[in-house]
Amino acid sequence: FRYLQRRGRQISQELNHPCPSSKWFGRFLVRHRLSLQRPKRQQKIPLDEVHQKATSFYNYLRRASRWAPKRGPMGAFTPRD
Repeated sequence: FRYLQRRGRQISQELNHPCPSSKWFGRFLVRHRLSLQRPKRQQKIPLDEVHQKATSFYNYLRRASRWAPKRGPMGAFTPRD
């Protein structure tokens, strides 16, 4: 909330406008349905699970690269495609 007020003061000084009160900032948040909650921290994934997911992703990419049509020199389609 303090950061919001500081930034509001900076903007009002740049625009040569009187700074709004702290109540105004609170009402602004309510009016626009904003909240100042911190994002919830994600739980860390165990290292073995990360390794398993990364391996499966790379395997998927290898398989998917075979699905594309074959390309000749400089990325052109081959006559068969």
